[in-house]
Amino acid sequence: MSTDLQKVVHGVGNQQWHGHTIAAWQLAQTSPHTLRAYTRTMTDFCSWLDARNMDLLNVTRPLLGGYRHSLAGAPATVAAKLAALSSFYRYALSADLALANPVELVKWPKVDADHSNTAGLTRDQAKALLAPAQADGC
Repeated sequence: MSTDLQKVVHGVGNQQWHGHTIAAWQLAQTSPHTLRAYTRTMTDFCSWLDARNMDLLNVTRPLLGGYRHSLAGAPATVAAKLAALSSFYRYALSADLALANPVELVKWPKVDADHSNTAGLTRDQAKALLAPAQADGC
């Protein structure tokens, strides 16, 4: 019986069916922020797949392309979600659980590497912040 058919017969979603694989991948994440973001993305992706009766480890490029086009948000947000999924499929490949990383085959949004919405210090603010430490010889 195929994995997709077994899931349908048993009424089990991707997060339950592939829970051990997802958990092992999550353990490999070293940043709590990354773990939260990746977990949220994986939960959403598994729900999207479940609604289509598709299996997490049998995702094709056209299917993933459909998911990518369903994503809302800024290009950086979409790219971050694709990065999370790509991380999962790289893990699955390394564990011989997948034959390919379908995320590598879809078009990613263009993200300006020189632009960030994160507020930072101006050059003058950074100099003012460092001045007391430099005055102390640090």
